[in-house]
Amino acid sequence: MLNTREFTAMKEELAAEDERREEIIKSSRDVLKLAKQLIYAIHRNDKNTGRLGKELQEQKRRLDALAQGNDHDEGASSAAAQEYAEAMVFLVFRSKGTLPSRKEIGVATEDYLAGIADFTGEMVRFATNSIIAGNQEQAANATALVEELYGQFLQFDFRNGLLRKKSDSIKYNLQRLEEMMYDTRKR
Repeated sequence: MLNTREFTAMKEELAAEDERREEIIKSSRDVLKLAKQLIYAIHRNDKNTGRLGKELQEQKRRLDALAQGNDHDEGASSAAAQEYAEAMVFLVFRSKGTLPSRKEIGVATEDYLAGIADFTGEMVRFATNSIIAGNQEQAANATALVEELYGQFLQFDFRNGLLRKKSDSIKYNLQRLEEMMYDTRKR
């Protein structure tokens, strides 16, 4: 009456999916950790930024391979991709003075935009460190970049999702930068 082999097969299938999901979550945590380490190293002008950048890219490739075709990763790989985008954009910005495209760093559009929005927070920190070091011009350039990014984000209609919140954070980061620039010019 009951096909127990079918139930055994389903149990094995679900167990395999669960194991794969756990691997994706672990790999996502590894990407997040490396991305945060890279951002920290960039702010400190650490000599390990190149090595960390390469490690991060390799770990992201592993995550992409694991997550390919998986519809049940519960956003773990997307959160990792956003952090990855933020770190790689910051790395390229600091080394070349430009922002890489989403294709250059290999992330989906929404993850790229979220990473760019978070990158503007790193620009606040970068500008603060620049002002402390007496480099007003670097801080002014960071402010101009965030202002330009904010103008671009205003062109989108994000509605009320994650990208709307992230887009709003650009506005607040720009306000912080403008206040900082104003305060340093008053002196």
